[in-house]
Amino acid sequence: MSTVDKLISRVIEEATRESQEILAKAKEEAASLQAEKERQIENQFRQALSREKLAIQERYREKLAKERLAGQRRVLAERNKCLNEVLDEVKKLFHSWLEHHGPGFLSEVLAEIQAEGPWVVYVPAGKEAQFSAFIPVTVKPGKTEGFIVEGANWNLVINWETVQRYLRPKLVEIFRQTEMQVARNGGCG
Repeated sequence: MSTVDKLISRVIEEATRESQEILAKAKEEAASLQAEKERQIENQFRQALSREKLAIQERYREKLAKERLAGQRRVLAERNKCLNEVLDEVKKLFHSWLEHHGPGFLSEVLAEIQAEGPWVVYVPAGKEAQFSAFIPVTVKPGKTEGFIVEGANWNLVINWETVQRYLRPKLVEIFRQTEMQVARNGGCG
């Protein structure tokens, strides 16, 4: 083999070795880049998965809060319905009492406050005969129930509105206490 052939052979060997080194480096860099890309993709996937998990949890919390609120509204509606039913029954009883015992009650009240006089008693139109058997009364236009005793510096109003204003907060408190009792006992029963 001639020197030129040896030189060519050596150049070819060196070029082959360098090309193999370059190829090995390129493969190494490609593997490193591929591993880095895989890590990036995996991190992006984990972040997306985490965001989606948080979004699902938030949607679940919102749905649960809406359901709780709807349940509370249903309970409140039922409580108000019961409260109104009780008040309707009490109203009937009050009107019956007023019809049968109102004039007697009024005369007892007036006997107790005689020293507070002078006063005027107002009653609804059509009820003056019922009350005037006991005391002089004046018809109050627009008055539909009960009676008013009006003194110089005071008024005593006996009607459903006054009774309801007194009873409603007490009934609401009874309903709340009952609800708390039921909640403490773990439900109905």
